[in-house]
Amino acid sequence: MLQLAGEPHLQRLQARNRAARGLVGRGRTTRRGQSLLRGSAHRDPWTVVVRTVASTSRQFRRCVGSFPTGVCVVASAGASDPAGMTLNSFTSVSLEPLLIAVAFADGTRTGIAVAESGTFSVSVLAADQRDIAVAFARAGADFREDLVTRDGARFWVPGSVANLHCSVAETVQAGDHQLVLGHVEEFRGHPKPPLVFHSGRFKEMHDGGTEFADDFFLERFGW
Repeated sequence: MLQLAGEPHLQRLQARNRAARGLVGRGRTTRRGQSLLRGSAHRDPWTVVVRTVASTSRQFRRCVGSFPTGVCVVASAGASDPAGMTLNSFTSVSLEPLLIAVAFADGTRTGIAVAESGTFSVSVLAADQRDIAVAFARAGADFREDLVTRDGARFWVPGSVANLHCSVAETVQAGDHQLVLGHVEEFRGHPKPPLVFHSGRFKEMHDGGTEFADDFFLERFGW
């Protein structure tokens, strides 16, 4: 999952890792003192033995990172100051009503801003907007007002592939993340290649001659 803009859950993972070290190796051991928890060379390659929270987290990230995604900037007005971050934990959920979902690590400034304001905007970045993705992924960085356009509670990155403005429909605590369902109030899109995130790297999608669809555009409040 791409969430580089402040990840307080990493400290919790490290703390759990230290606590978990005492549990590793308590199982039966061979004559050479090797814990059977570690398995053997003949173990099913799909099986990962859970040793510690931190090591499992890294392996899980590598596993799910094989699924390519788009890259988004999510921004919200907050109670007083705006906040925004780069993430790829975005998905469409429902057509009736129009719902999408995004996930924020606990304690991130953008997640807090969304909870405070009850609204947020999503910009799906274009292939040539890698620098913008990096700018909003820097932990602790100030909100880059120079990279977005704002109209009240709505934000969008100029030149992005798609823009959606949402009100919070529901928030669910999901492990160390807040899963936010957003009711889509406005959206628009543009026919251009998106920025892609795969295996921990930004990539560009080549369409191989496939034509992109015409612009789709839903205008409700003057976008």
